[in-house]
Amino acid sequence: LRAVIDNMRDGVMLLDRDRRWAIDSDRVRELVGLPKEIAHVGARSADIRDFQKARGDFATAEDQAAIDRTMVDIRSDRSTSYIRRTAAGRVVEFKSYPLPNGEVLATYRDITELKEQQAELEAARATMRTVLDNMTDGVMLYEADGRRSFANRKMMEFHADRKSTRLNSSH
Repeated sequence: LRAVIDNMRDGVMLLDRDRRWAIDSDRVRELVGLPKEIAHVGARSADIRDFQKARGDFATAEDQAAIDRTMVDIRSDRSTSYIRRTAAGRVVEFKSYPLPNGEVLATYRDITELKEQQAELEAARATMRTVLDNMTDGVMLYEADGRRSFANRKMMEFHADRKSTRLNSSH
């Protein structure tokens, strides 16, 4: 088990029934930036959270709400998850799973690269939309089943003009 935990890309944490670390994980400490003096076998999850709060890891109201909800969910034996940016700039996805024996399995995954790719894709989409909406020609795209999937501003104006012309005509 130790070899599996030590060689995973994700960080794994097992909390016992008292919500203390039961399995030590260097990857969790690395992903979240926790010193071994704080995050170790026997450490209370509340103490780790308090350390992170004091360090400013939950600076936004959204981060604070996520960690507060997570702590309630963990104490209530409910699965929970959140995504947040760490103090070091990583984007980490946290998930917890209650186990039948009262322990909680938690995983930490670095999704920084995925979030960067999503941001790049969104920026490219926004650029493409700006280009298409500022063309002098109308552009419309259809799906294979005939549904319209996109129309630029010029095409929408063209169709709006045609509808109003038809409505105002005497034919």
